[in-house]
Amino acid sequence: MAHPTDVVFTEMVRNKVLKNSPVKPSHAANAGSLFGSELSGGRGRQTRVKPGRVEVGESYIPRDFYVLNHFVTITADIMFVNGIAFLITFSRKVRLLTVEHVVTRTAESLTQSINKIINIYSRGGFTINAVLMDMEFEKNADKVALAEINTTAAREHVGEIERQIRLVKERTRATTSVLPFKSLHRQLTIHLVYFSVFWLNAIPNKKGISEHYSPREIVTHKEVDHNLHCRVEFGAYVEAHDDPVITNDMVSRTRPSIALGPAGNRQGSIKVFCLTTGMVLKRRNFTEYPMPDKVITKVNQWGSRTKREQFGMKTQFLNRKQKAFDWDNEDSEEEDNLIEQVITHPEIPAEFPGVELEEEQVQDLIIDITEATEAEEATAAAINANIDTPIYVIDEEATHLPDVLT
Repeated sequence: MAHPTDVVFTEMVRNKVLKNSPVKPSHAANAGSLFGSELSGGRGRQTRVKPGRVEVGESYIPRDFYVLNHFVTITADIMFVNGIAFLITFSRKVRLLTVEHVVTRTAESLTQSINKIINIYSRGGFTINAVLMDMEFEKNADKVALAEINTTAAREHVGEIERQIRLVKERTRATTSVLPFKSLHRQLTIHLVYFSVFWLNAIPNKKGISEHYSPREIVTHKEVDHNLHCRVEFGAYVEAHDDPVITNDMVSRTRPSIALGPAGNRQGSIKVFCLTTGMVLKRRNFTEYPMPDKVITKVNQWGSRTKREQFGMKTQFLNRKQKAFDWDNEDSEEEDNLIEQVITHPEIPAEFPGVELEEEQVQDLIIDITEATEAEEATAAAINANIDTPIYVIDEEATHLPDVLT
């Protein structure tokens, strides 16, 4: 039927334009509620929407908050979610959480991330005077010029940041518990952590410097708007609008995607995971649809593909710093004067508990069936017919006919 719009199709059914059609107006209404609007028509008819004006306004925060809490101390650590490393920080008093995926844990990469966090607080009117970290960050102590890097001693940990890591993992698990997917792609996991931290910062903290203003609003001066930041739930199936400049070609106008939550900008854009390319995109317009089985299968395929790329069929040993060991068995040299092991009872095989050796397994008994002789067949036939027969004394080693006993 060339993909008519939902309104046009409902009018066709109501006016009985298509004779002998079993479809009723109630059927069309129920299909729209169950399956959403017509997918193919949306991909072909979607037009570019003029973007709205971005209102740049800042929420008013009393100056006393910045005067009394100008100097901030933050705690930092590295956490892993499904093997993916994140640098997470938490500030005392302000109680703002920041998290960033770190590809490598080198001194240069970690220093760049720490300086980025210092700049965020500086734009908000705060000054970071100390950063409390584990002993792993000792290599960054001389590279950060705007704050003091204080590291712990051996087997010491910063308890405050570890409690926040636990909180982030709890919120992340809560979100994944209601998702229909069996495995998540690497990008979905990364932005799931971002989504959890975003909403943790959007709620006023009772132990912070204000019970009315959230940590995000205090530092960034940005409010959380329901119409801008609650447009779609994480993990929902959406058709993200491309809004192309060239509109006279036959390319699809939307992309099948999975919503990853708000992008955090002022106009309320969202982040999506494209199911065709595997890329994370930022889109301002989208259409949400019910989750079909084929989309769930596609997301699971992307998640399985990520696991194969990381691990494959090999076994890799890594140390506590997620790096390969320095030694190599193939390069080790044979040592001299090795003591030969003396076996006390060599006739007794070594046994493992619960493991049955092949030689201990019970073999099937092999029975050698020989053909009966003519005399044995005649005797068996006579016994079967109740006829008196002579008794033979059979010598197994004899080669002649047995003697007859009367």
